[in-house]
Amino acid sequence: MALLPRVLFQSPIALLRALEDNENAAWKDVEPLLDKQQQAKARELFARQREERLQASESLSGPGACQPGHSCGEVGAQE
Repeated sequence: MALLPRVLFQSPIALLRALEDNENAAWKDVEPLLDKQQQAKARELFARQREERLQASESLSGPGACQPGHSCGEVGAQE
């Protein structure tokens, strides 16, 4: 697994995208090594994780989310 560039930690959305990219790359490497049952379970796990990242991304950019540069410094905080 590749190390994530430090700049990604400055943007939670970029970090979530990088996590998904790494997961997709890992899946391409691992899928041929798994049997059908393991592939089904892995797809289910990846789908759950993808949904969790999507929800996190939406909460980070939704109404009431703290904007970059805001003095609170907390993601998701309201002014």
